[in-house]
Amino acid sequence: VGISKIWIYGESTGGVVSTATLELLAKARTIGDTVEVVVHGDASAVAAELGEHGASTVLSVGELG
Repeated sequence: VGISKIWIYGESTGGVVSTATLELLAKARTIGDTVEVVVHGDASAVAAELGEHGASTVLSVGELG
């Protein structure tokens, strides 16, 4: 039985996603149907890279309300 949604806190510095975040994202894609990544700061700076690695949605902490 798979998990429908997994959330990951993504780390980046200067618009470069950390290796640990990419590793977590790769693992999450093997066990979840949807993987959402929350980042601190400007999500648009890293959204493309995270999407290429399997993120379904990328949000910034500020968008969570």
